Amino acid sequence: FSSAPPCTAGLDVGIVLDKSKSVKNSKLAKVITFLGELIGKFHPAPDADHFGFITFHNKANLVFAFSNSDYHDKDTLIAKIASEPIKLEYETRTDLALIMARDELFSQAGGDRPDKPNVMIVLTDGKPTKPKGEKKFNFKTFAEGISKDFKVSILQRSFI
Repeated sequence: FSSAPPCTAGLDVGIVLDKSKSVKNSKLAKVITFLGELIGKFHPAPDADHFGFITFHNKANLVFAFSNSDYHDKDTLIAKIASEPIKLEYETRTDLALIMARDELFSQAGGDRPDKPNVMIVLTDGKPTKPKGEKKFNFKTFAEGISKDFKVSILQRSFI
């Protein structure tokens, strides 16, 4: 038996990483190592898999978008993820990260390719901070609503 050939169809994979203090430095380091191993299973290339990377705490940060061709190379992509600073901040504004993913990453300007499937991986400790001024903010309801924009199903797991 020979192994099946790798999938060459290409994916747009958005990684959204929680860098809030509740995560803890040691766990963040493990997650960054995990991301390097995970990326090793994909095939970043101009015509194959493209990655985008968002980190968040009290604000969201688009580290790089699908359109950044520097990260269409596996070694460069893994090195960039590995170099992510192990620095944590207060608050867990998962809502801001998901909005940024929808509006900036999974967009034409962000390099989203309409003919390629989208995958979003959110790594968080699962304890979002309520937006300021929102007394009745329900993250599950928010996530279910925004997931319709992404056309994804909600799967809740705590990885961190």
